[in-house]
Amino acid sequence: MVRFVIALYFARVNQKRAKITLPILLLGLIFSLASWMHPFYVGVTHVRINKSQTEAQIEVRLFTDDVQMAFKESGVAFDPHKRDTATLRKLQKIFNKELALFAKNKEQKWDRTNMYLIGFEEEAEATWFYLEIPKLPARIQSWKFQNTLLFKQHPEQVHVVHAEIGPEYRKSEQLNVTRTSFEF
Repeated sequence: MVRFVIALYFARVNQKRAKITLPILLLGLIFSLASWMHPFYVGVTHVRINKSQTEAQIEVRLFTDDVQMAFKESGVAFDPHKRDTATLRKLQKIFNKELALFAKNKEQKWDRTNMYLIGFEEEAEATWFYLEIPKLPARIQSWKFQNTLLFKQHPEQVHVVHAEIGPEYRKSEQLNVTRTSFEF
């Protein structure tokens, strides 16, 4: 008889838990589906300065559809499969406006370096853009990288930037609309 009462007690407790658990599970499912449908805007940038600090390479990865929409507003019909010189020139202007690598000289002034877009390639739903700075200024105290790509179109855009100087120094930072640059 005692076993029967204990079993009946746990059956009622489990029924109450089931009544509470089911709505919580449904709410969790609804929120997870809603977050899945919400777009996110993340770009990845690699800034690599060689060990002797004479040249640099920059790689920028952005979602292709976001790039197409943003560049269209700038008058560029971007197609990651076409590489004509007119499009490259227009892209060069956009990247010179939105990306910058600054060098702090011995007078503690920031000098902007000249970067050149050398190409791009599509990878799944994203496009990689490749830029180079073939000649960096000498005797640099520190570097500053700035990235404002897609901030006008998507204020929630985030850029994860990885900076390297030779094999010894690495630093990663997150940039957004309120923090568009960092020093390394």
